Amino acid sequence: MDPQFLHFPGNFDAAADRLNAWYGSALDPDEVDAYPEGNGWTTISVDCDYLDTENWLRLAQHLDVFYESYNTSTTMGEIVFCRDGKCVRHLLQDDENPDDNVNVGTLAGEQTKPLKSWSDVWGFVDDAKWKQEVA
Repeated sequence: MDPQFLHFPGNFDAAADRLNAWYGSALDPDEVDAYPEGNGWTTISVDCDYLDTENWLRLAQHLDVFYESYNTSTTMGEIVFCRDGKCVRHLLQDDENPDDNVNVGTLAGEQTKPLKSWSDVWGFVDDAKWKQEVA
């Protein structure tokens, strides 16, 4: 399994210009599956794995984002949460490439259940815990 979800407030059309400028190529609204969430955010599936924190902060100057991804084949998991232009959390755990690992900040939910491994990220993603973090 290899889900890759980028969540942001508002709808895709409103965020498209910012996302396209940041992503470096056009995310065509006709080709991107954008799912409006009940909390006012939108989810798209896009590969943003292994981007550095500074890259995320460039987008966060214009748009709050929550990115989550894991890959059971390569045993990696990544979470990025940027709000109000700051990185709240960037966790990248890659068992096969530990030099790529990143561990910056903490999420509110980590006070009771810290994220320490790629499989912790897997559970976080599958349980849609991001919704609690952005509330």
